[in-house]
Amino acid sequence: MTSTFIEPRQTKYRLTRARRLIRRALPRRIGLRNRILIIFGAGSMILSIILALSTFGFTRSSLVNQRELTEINQAYINARRIQNELIDDRTNVVGALEQAGTALRMLYIDGRWISSSSNFVESILPSQLKTRVISDRTPSLMTIERNGRAAIVIGIPLERANATYFELDPMREVHDALSSVRLALLLAGGFTTFVGIGLGMFASRRAVRPLANAAQAARAIADGRLDTRLEPTDDPDLQAL
Repeated sequence: MTSTFIEPRQTKYRLTRARRLIRRALPRRIGLRNRILIIFGAGSMILSIILALSTFGFTRSSLVNQRELTEINQAYINARRIQNELIDDRTNVVGALEQAGTALRMLYIDGRWISSSSNFVESILPSQLKTRVISDRTPSLMTIERNGRAAIVIGIPLERANATYFELDPMREVHDALSSVRLALLLAGGFTTFVGIGLGMFASRRAVRPLANAAQAARAIADGRLDTRLEPTDDPDLQAL
């Protein structure tokens, strides 16, 4: 004798209830007009982001490269001036640093580190830079992180004075310029997205209008007005409709 298993009605009820909950949780279908609007808005926003990122990257690279060239030239001018001051009077190291302009400067001379500012100390210098400049006697430039921002450090050996010169450029002008560029790009991106949404609203209305007319005609025919007709159009996509 064989037995047959009969599924309880309670399980079927639970499955039906779960399907209803899933349908309620799923978002409703988006209409054609809203889909066109979303496409225009999302497309303009994506385009704005791509253009903003590429423009900001190109501007940042150009400003940093230009600043590096300017700082290298200025650092060599300061290094030559300090070297001449040390040749004339080797004991007046602080005075030689003070006459080299407003940049942050530091000297390694006779086994001592002497800086023009308490904000520029030996611990800030990367070990690789110190090795190349002090040990290998090779002028070098490196970019470091200082207070959450990029800064340029240049090391130049002073052969005639038997010393090593370091100069730090915080690149404040570059960071200020990049902040202005970033703000301008954000405003331009927001404006472009707003214009894209406006164009999407215009395009969606133009695209949905023939469908709305067709829907009204279909509703009129369903109500018994069989003489209802749509206006002829030259649009090949709407002739069949």
